[in-house]
Amino acid sequence: MDSLACPTCGATMVERKRRSDGAGFYGCSRYPACRGIRPPAPQPPPPPLVAASDAAAAAGGSASAEYERRLARHEAGLPARRRRARLVGVGLAALGLALWLWIPAYWATAALLGLFGLIIAFAPLAVVQTTASWDTGARGEAETAALLEPLTPLGAVVLHDRRIPGSGANIDHIVICPSGVFVVETKSYQGDVRARGDVLTRAGRRTRAVEEALREAEVVGQIVAPLAVTPLIVVHRARVGVRSVGGVRVLRPGELAKHILGLPAVLSASDILGLGARLDKALPPAARRL
Repeated sequence: MDSLACPTCGATMVERKRRSDGAGFYGCSRYPACRGIRPPAPQPPPPPLVAASDAAAAAGGSASAEYERRLARHEAGLPARRRRARLVGVGLAALGLALWLWIPAYWATAALLGLFGLIIAFAPLAVVQTTASWDTGARGEAETAALLEPLTPLGAVVLHDRRIPGSGANIDHIVICPSGVFVVETKSYQGDVRARGDVLTRAGRRTRAVEEALREAEVVGQIVAPLAVTPLIVVHRARVGVRSVGGVRVLRPGELAKHILGLPAVLSASDILGLGARLDKALPPAARRL
């Protein structure tokens, strides 16, 4: 039997849509005399914009690569730094011993010099905070990616760690979904996160988070124009005491997906795939540059 023939009477089938949800199906051309229907032929899922095996597109890829590069540089310089530390430590210990022998009244100062020298000479040389912060940032971006993952089965396209052309900066996450286009800036902070005017602060110190999120939204907006792009900031680990700063919504991790899903739909499935493909081409994974 022809695939477009009515299974009840054999007449030609025509395309129709359900009034309740707009879903398509084939209905008999003799309706209402015949109520035969056929479901539409299943369509293969569209190929992913980025292969799952492409490690360069992983969330936090560029931050992780920067951390590995700095860590390798730190470890490469360890022998020389250890030699210098031991020379300084031994020198302080020797100075303490000389002071104790020549001027016994200064025994306390001599003991402190000796102890300080031994600590410098034999204490391990830790990774500096600026290097460790790249690892913290990469882990935060991976956590945000996990929060956004449930949006994909609901029709969203999510891109991670995208390079801004002509810049050393990157966009942590881009979400294209029925409720619009979003850029998500991930921050892993400690202490209290609050607002001071249009500036986001952490532990009382100014950050550039709002400025970065707005700049990223502007870059993506130029690609998807005239569609508006919504910037979001998600903060891990810190105590978030602010909801919006400088026009940018600030969210706790558990609020991110709920906030995006709670907005009204403005894009169709074809819109989402088209915009996703356009952004994937215009903004390559940042880690490929490293």
